[in-house]
Order: sequence, then structure tokens, then C-alpha cells
Amino acid sequence: MKKYILFILMMTSMHMIGQEDPYIWLEEVDSKDALEFAEEHSKKSLVVLQSHPLYRSIFDKSLEIYNSDERVVYPAIRGEFIYNFWQDDRNPRGIWRRTGRSDFLAGKPKWETLLDIDAMSAQDDVKWVYKGVSGLYPDYDRFLISLSKGGGDATVTREFDVNTRSFIDDGFFIDESKGSATYIDRNTLLVSSDFGDGTMTTSGYPKQVKIWKRGTALSSAELIHDGAMEDVGSWGYTVRDGDRQYIVVTQRVSFFSGHTYMFQDKALIKLDIPDDANIRTVLKDQLILDLKSDWEVNNRTMKQGTLVSLDVSKLLEGHHEITSIFEPDAITSISGVSKTKNKLLVNLLHNVNSELFIYSPGDNGWEREKVDAPDFGTISLSATDNQSDVFFFSYENFLTPTTLYLADAEENRLSPFQSLKGYFDASKFEVHQYKVT
Repeated sequence: MKKYILFILMMTSMHMIGQEDPYIWLEEVDSKDALEFAEEHSKKSLVVLQSHPLYRSIFDKSLEIYNSDERVVYPAIRGEFIYNFWQDDRNPRGIWRRTGRSDFLAGKPKWETLLDIDAMSAQDDVKWVYKGVSGLYPDYDRFLISLSKGGGDATVTREFDVNTRSFIDDGFFIDESKGSATYIDRNTLLVSSDFGDGTMTTSGYPKQVKIWKRGTALSSAELIHDGAMEDVGSWGYTVRDGDRQYIVVTQRVSFFSGHTYMFQDKALIKLDIPDDANIRTVLKDQLILDLKSDWEVNNRTMKQGTLVSLDVSKLLEGHHEITSIFEPDAITSISGVSKTKNKLLVNLLHNVNSELFIYSPGDNGWEREKVDAPDFGTISLSATDNQSDVFFFSYENFLTPTTLYLADAEENRLSPFQSLKGYFDASKFEVHQYKVT
């Protein structure tokens, strides 16, 4: 019987008391009782909202915006194509599609539907929900597609051929489970999944990571990591640095901390980095991570929140060749980190405004240039390319609707690419920022 756990801290000991959950039946989200419960409480809320004098005008304006066909098309750059997952009134569950890169950049996309989730749901009589894809570098002619039955965390993973626009009959297939899968090469996957009894943690996530060869049973895949039942979970993923690929395993001991390993030469090597550090990427043989707490290393203190780089080869040998990339101050923090083929992109929140910088590794550390994005707004990195220095970011503020920018990290140039329409005349207004005691 399903239960929830009530934790009570008494003096220095922790006691756990199992109690019945009177609302456990709401977990069956499509059941008649759950739907009736939701409808009843929605009606109660609606009565309160509709009594407000501004309700009708806010509702009508919101509905106009919601029903607008104008939407920003957020790209995913994979080789010579731009991929996009799109939902609208005709495709409520969505379509996964692609267009030629040159056509998209010219503003004349010729979209080709690869997978229609609505059609697939009707055919299979399953409410499939798209959960993302992982492509095969460098040609991206095959993808691992993750689909959820109804939107839950557990997914079914199937291999897809984009040239034939179909699932591969004898391709990789992972039955419904929480976990992850990514290509190591054309015939090899890195998988964390439910492999059977004793392979999931008490939190309900995988505790094992395996390497799976095409043509063999998943049950016979090579075990490279086995965590503890008490962990949150363990996952594997790959990081590309040019033509080099790193196989990474992360073991989350708790929600905020864990251990990180790299698999090389048939061995799993634990990285000597803080348990709560957040690995961002690898660029030019430099492991990029940001610190969640102070780190005493090489007779110096790297402050909490600092973005640092470490030579991966040295780190795997047990040495710390470390460089500070960015150290925040009282009014600045890191809100995003990504990379292109040759550059590191760092999105900062400075005095509650977004700023975007391009970092380049050099003999004297990391050099940075500021991207000439508009001020007084929110910047979000949208898409990068590991085979070029092209990237996209979005910008918006109180007066500017969401605008997608096309940029080049090598040349440090940018231009507006697509924007939503404004729903009021913003020309009469300006945005300023003031600071007072």
C-alpha cells in the first residue's frame, strides 16, 4: 500500500512514521473521481475570480494573447538541420520537425514533420507526451526519442531514423522507466534505467549505469557503476569537446550533492571536485563547473558561486590545475552557462538585469567580451551548436516582447531574428533603473 513518510526531528534522532495518505487516489490523474475533484475545486476558484471587477478585461486580453498564432520558433541546431518541437490547436500533443539550416537562417524554413505525436497517440491508443531527443553525433541521422505515457517521469525510449522518418524496427528500445540514454557511438548506448530487482533507489530512480551494445539484450549490458539504494539516483551522459567525447557518470547521494566520475580505458575514475559543485560542460580540455560552497584547493579559497575551469587530463591524474573564470559579487550571479564549438557563453544576472558574455580560453586565463544585447531585460540562452560558433538567445523586458536573436560567438555580432508582436504602444515609454537607500 502506498504511503507517505512524515519526518519528525526529536532532539538528536530522526523518527519515521508511516501514515495513510487520504488523497492517494488523486495520483490516478485520469480517473473519474480525480477529474470530478478537479472540476469541483476549479468551479469554486472561478466564482472568486469572476467576482473581481477587472476579471473580464484581463480574461479577454489574456485569451487574445493565448490564441495568437504568432510564436517564437525556438531552434535546436543539429548538423545541417534545425529541429523544433511544435504544438498548436491542430497539434495539441505536438509534432517534431526539422528544416534545412540555411533555409531557417534565411527566414524561409521548409518544415518536414518527422514524428506526429497526436497521430501516434491515436494509432497506439496511448496519450503519448514528448519528452525530448538525443542525437547521434556528428551526422544526427539517428535519434533516441523519449515518450511518456500521460506525462509522467517514466519514459519509453525508441530509436528513430530521421531519413526514413520512422522508428527502427530492430533498433534500441528501452521499456518504460525513469532514467536516461545517450549515444556513445552508432552501436553503443550509455543507459541508466530499471534493470530489474534491486536496480532502483528508494527514491525511485536508477542506481546503475550500463554500456549497451547493439544486437545484445539490455539485461546483458556492461555494468560500469552501481550506486547505493539510499541515493537519489545515478545517471550517465556524454560531453563533447570538439572531436573528443567524455563519458560522465553522476551519482546523486542527496538532492544537493553527489559524486562525479569519468569512464576512460575501461575504468571509472572519481573526480576530485566538491560534492556540491555543478558541472556545466567541457571546452578545450577544460572542465567547467560552478561552486555551491567555498573550495579550499591549491592553498587558495575559491569562493562560493565562482565559475572555475580545471584541466581534465590533470584532474584525471589527481592534480588540480584550476583557473577562476568568474567570481560573483554582492549584486551579480550566474544564471546560465553554455558553449559553442570554441567559446564559453556566460549569462549573468547583474543588479537584477541580464548580461551576456563570451569567454575565450587563452595562455593567460580566460578573456571575456560582452555581447551587445539590449539593457534592462531578461536574456535566456536558447540554442548553441557544438560544430560552429553560431548561437541563439532570447530577450524581453517590460516594453519589448520576446525577441529571438541570432549571434556569432567568434565574431561577437548579433541581429534580431524573430519577435512576437507587441500588444500595446510601447513607444511612449522608457525603462530606467534607480537605486535608493
